[in-house]
Amino acid sequence: MGSSYEVTVILLMYNEADRIEHCVHEVKATLDRFSQSYEIIIAEDGSTDGTDKFAARLTIKDERIIQLHSDERIGNGVW
Repeated sequence: MGSSYEVTVILLMYNEADRIEHCVHEVKATLDRFSQSYEIIIAEDGSTDGTDKFAARLTIKDERIIQLHSDERIGNGVW
């Protein structure tokens, strides 16, 4: 079992509503130069600024984007 993608990128996000779309766009553009076989996991950790809503919209636009969401802040590295 495991991912069927060649590359997995995990983005740890907390209150990044102003930057999340640009960040994901840049990561995708970079990955597209090497492969179409990748996934981007957005690990959103209890944000209070709407980062979770931006992440959810990004997952709708591209099936290679996955959101992990926590309602409460649990801290980086816990995922």
